[in-house]
Amino acid sequence: MRLRHAVAVVCLGLLGAGLSGCGSEDQGGNTDPDLVDAVEVPKTGVCRDLSPDDVAKPANATAAVDCASRHTAETYAAADLPAEYDDADYDDPDLGTYAYRTCSTKFAEFVGADESLVLRTTVSWAWFRPSEKAWSKGARWYRCDVIGGNSASPAYRALPRTARGMLSGRPDNRLAGLRQRPVGRTGREGALLAEARLARGHDREVWASPTTSTPATG
Repeated sequence: MRLRHAVAVVCLGLLGAGLSGCGSEDQGGNTDPDLVDAVEVPKTGVCRDLSPDDVAKPANATAAVDCASRHTAETYAAADLPAEYDDADYDDPDLGTYAYRTCSTKFAEFVGADESLVLRTTVSWAWFRPSEKAWSKGARWYRCDVIGGNSASPAYRALPRTARGMLSGRPDNRLAGLRQRPVGRTGREGALLAEARLARGHDREVWASPTTSTPATG
């Protein structure tokens, strides 16, 4: 039995006995109560100050910040999932495949980068799904955030007021790194990663990988 299913059984037992103690899953730091276990599709153009720990989680309810202030993430795409996922399991591998295909395409369009430039910058993207509680209530959506780093980054760098078109010219040197290693799966994060290619024939050779997470299973 998967760990979260076992936990769910315990929670139901506690509720049946009139006890409490099972709360929502961890959905990031500095959460907004209105976003915890939210069923509605997230808004785009929203900025947040996310950390690698936040991005490692499948769901995120971190409070929004003013895009004029320091932030490390901006939501550039969000929408309902196709109807084919109405009956899908929360950790269905096909969901990650769909998110990668969708978010990666929209990422390149949003930041204004061609394939070569995407491969030479450490600016990447992360995607989130509803919490398990929201999923059980029928929530079926995805959220794509551009982030100032990738899964190899110990911390993310601040983004400009908006990341729209930020790579249409030369990348910001603060957001570029020399020969960053491609990111692989890391234990409980179970990160779904693209196979990034090393872009050769440039003065700077920088790795970039999308950063997404899937729920851990036991």
